[in-house]
Amino acid sequence: MIKSLHKYLWKPLPVGIRKIIHRNLPKAYKKSLKQSVINDLSDAIVISFPKCGRTWLRVLLGKLLKQHFNIKSDEVLEIHRLADKDNRVPRIYFSHDDNPHKKSPNDLNTDKSTYKNQKIIFLVRDPRDVLVSIYHHKTFRTEEFEGSIRDYFNQEVGSLESIINFYNIWDDNKNKVQDFLIIQYESLHTKPVEEIRKILDFLNIKKVENTKINNAIEFASFSNMRKIEKSGEAKNDKLTTKEGSSEKALKTRSGKVGEYK
Repeated sequence: MIKSLHKYLWKPLPVGIRKIIHRNLPKAYKKSLKQSVINDLSDAIVISFPKCGRTWLRVLLGKLLKQHFNIKSDEVLEIHRLADKDNRVPRIYFSHDDNPHKKSPNDLNTDKSTYKNQKIIFLVRDPRDVLVSIYHHKTFRTEEFEGSIRDYFNQEVGSLESIINFYNIWDDNKNKVQDFLIIQYESLHTKPVEEIRKILDFLNIKKVENTKINNAIEFASFSNMRKIEKSGEAKNDKLTTKEGSSEKALKTRSGKVGEYK
């Protein structure tokens, strides 16, 4: 039913009408419809365990795509919407796939057949840094967890073993999708232009000047993203923090490599 709804009714609708319908759908249908839309419309999907730099990458790519295709838009995070303004722009979705941070290692879904026709960009980060970052996120931002980082490390759900199992599951499935590119958070820090070039080649986007790449890297710098977050400029919960929140509750909390040390 969901697939038929999407194919014959949803896809041709203007974006504004889609939003109105989506707001009034039952929660279960929203989830199915979202996955159907992603699978049917995406040119590529960026998948990561939470706290691997997904927000940073989407801000960077969004700025770069707007520059390269000369698109005027205030959109900061939902960059798949840029394709509605110019059909030359690849429609890129971002997903945590299976919400692995909310599951124990043995509960993670090992079947990725739903992505068999997709181009996947798999974003990874040192699991130790992921662990530190997600501990702060769940403790101070979403307030899902109470306890020390040692307590979090020793719990079953969403801890170190969940991170590693999630990576291994995707390593086992990387040859079962249309195309697969792995991008390391650490490499984005040390050689950002080279890594962004890999992504552009993967997306078949040609002739992008280094000046535009460097401008996008600067726009997505830690200091500027923190400025965007604190000002509310993004107009999106993914990069907005309630007024009066502590520094530990910010999405742009640290952004360092090797912070686990």
